This record gives sequence, structure tokens and C-alpha cells, in this order.
Amino acid sequence: LALSFGLILFTDLRLIGWFMPRVPLSHILGQLRRYVFTGFALTFITGVLLFWAEADTMIENPAFLWKVAAMVVALINALVFEIVLARRGQAWIDQPVAPVAARTAGWISLSFWSAATVGGRLIPYFA
Repeated sequence: LALSFGLILFTDLRLIGWFMPRVPLSHILGQLRRYVFTGFALTFITGVLLFWAEADTMIENPAFLWKVAAMVVALINALVFEIVLARRGQAWIDQPVAPVAARTAGWISLSFWSAATVGGRLIPYFA
């Protein structure tokens, strides 16, 4: 979890211009993308196994449903960023300030991954 979401945090903070603004975004994405995807895959697999163990109670847990909804929005945002913004990013990817659309994607990602994390931490309190 820390591997995946920690690296997503670094990427999002760079997108919004709060972290390492002098380092080109292409360097950060190039170095971290493989680890972000690997970390997310491991987190997803272990999450599915944990869900499988208690699916009957999780499916009714409002915190779990909040977490899943936040993850879906965050994943859609990541796909839009990768498919649309990153491909058009050759003009801006090495600039110190990303365009508004990329910064917005960073804020959406930061917000919804944070919401997913909080939702996950709240699951035992709603069980």
C-alpha cells in the first residue's frame, strides 16, 4: 500500500507543482511509473483476497463502498491522464508548471486516493 500510494502521492504533488518543481515531470514519471503499477497490482491482488475472505460483510459496509467508489474515480482519472494528457504532454511534460488539465488531474488523484485510504481505515468501525 505504501509503495503504490506513496509514489502516487509524489507524482500528484509534482503535477500540482508542490514537489520538486525543477525536476522535469518526464523524469519522475519515467522513474516511478513501473513501481506505481507494480505496487498497485500487489495492492489490488491482496485487496481482492481480503475482500474474498469477508465479502458478505464488506459488501454492506458503507466505508468499504466509499473506498471502492473513490478508487474507481481515481482509476478513471489515472486512465484519462495516461491516455489523453500524457500522450499530448510532449509540449508541457518538461515544463516547471503543468497545464491546468494536468494539475486538475493531480488534485483529483490526490483527493480520491486520500478518500480511498480514509475509507479503508474506517472499515472496522462500520463492521
